[in-house]
Amino acid sequence: MVALLIFAGGGVAAIHEGIERIRHPAPVGHVGLTLAVLGVCMVFEIVSLVVSLRAAEQGRSALSRRRFPSPSLAQRIHFSADPGVFEVLAEDAASILGLILAFLGVIGSAWFGWHQADGVAAVAIGLMLVALAGVVVAETHSLLTGEAALPSTIEAACRILTDDPRVDVVCEVLSMQLGPEEILMAATLDFRDHLTGPDWKRPPTN
Repeated sequence: MVALLIFAGGGVAAIHEGIERIRHPAPVGHVGLTLAVLGVCMVFEIVSLVVSLRAAEQGRSALSRRRFPSPSLAQRIHFSADPGVFEVLAEDAASILGLILAFLGVIGSAWFGWHQADGVAAVAIGLMLVALAGVVVAETHSLLTGEAALPSTIEAACRILTDDPRVDVVCEVLSMQLGPEEILMAATLDFRDHLTGPDWKRPPTN
């Protein structure tokens, strides 16, 4: 909720400020200092994104690594079951894109004389933040309402069940992601007809 309010509130404020700058354009002051600040912020955000990507990779399961050896940033955000991970990744990516837009707005106003460029950049950043808030809502809502486990995890569970010699058919597997490292699963199984009472208690031979 905090991330949602920050992204949505910041986006609306940026859009309002950008519209005002478009309606009342003015040259950007302290261009050199502004660009220097944007450059320093870009370095910090890139470092933060790299650290976040490494943390997200370390938190991935072996099944996820086999299924998606080189996932894109969007896949990392979508497949992550930890809100702390995908929110940081989304925020870092949005910050880098926002800094690029701000840089283009300053350049367009200071170097090319298009003073509305700063306002256009602010509106674009605001729309991006609102869209990011929507992504956070969608990803968090799916977790709160019982998001299913990844297909690779379900397939691995099916392989474990079918490898049991007592199981004839795996009819259905239902799953619910309870937390970053917790999954609830329920399976409907068809056992082999020749099983006797002792066979049910005997552990599988393989």
